[in-house]
Amino acid sequence: MRAKLLMSVSLPGLLIGLMATTTPAPARTIGEILAESCPKAVEADQRQARAHDLADDSQYGLAKEAAALYYDCYRTLSDPYARDWAHEFYLTDLSLSAQTSEQMIDVLNVVISGSNNLAASTHFDDVRAAAIKVRDSSRALLRRLTGNPQ
Repeated sequence: MRAKLLMSVSLPGLLIGLMATTTPAPARTIGEILAESCPKAVEADQRQARAHDLADDSQYGLAKEAAALYYDCYRTLSDPYARDWAHEFYLTDLSLSAQTSEQMIDVLNVVISGSNNLAASTHFDDVRAAAIKVRDSSRALLRRLTGNPQ
């Protein structure tokens, strides 16, 4: 009788305990994932964004620095989701790094190719959508710069 009573009392507690341990943790944002995975790149990206907001010419060099840091980061990450997002941020920052039209054409061709590769290889829909958006906006800018459809 006593064992039966303990089971009836402890079963709801056990169920509550199981529910608490199976509830998923809140999803981390892309920013949180990259801040943990690529802190130097995120810091450079923030400096670049500030320089951009202030119309400071250093924004181009800072974008190139952030792109290089994201590139190095994505090449070493083992977590596929963080790696693919670091790759996407590398491409985005690279697209912001050119200061002249001639540089921009070369950079945009690299970004378009890299975005196509990332969109084709990623297993994550949100990364694919971001890569396609970078590719499409880079293509549009390249068309405006060259007058040639891509």
